[in-house]
Amino acid sequence: MTLVRPFANRLILRMYEVLTRDNGPVVTALTYRVQNPKPDLKTNLEYVRHIVKGLRERGVHKDYIEQVKKLARANYPAIGAQVQEL
Repeated sequence: MTLVRPFANRLILRMYEVLTRDNGPVVTALTYRVQNPKPDLKTNLEYVRHIVKGLRERGVHKDYIEQVKKLARANYPAIGAQVQEL
């Protein structure tokens, strides 16, 4: 099932049913996608902080959280030190 709706004129909200690893239960996940991406679009520190906090609250493995932070640092090196501290 996919639910698509405009959000803030720039994002599309899509809802997917996805399987967890190790044959876990089916869960519903929400994801945001930029509708009209621009090549110089940078990840906002507050957004990264929100994502990392949510991952920790849900008990996601620290290696995955570090990978998310690594991607954020690569996307916007100017916030790299701050992202590392999250």
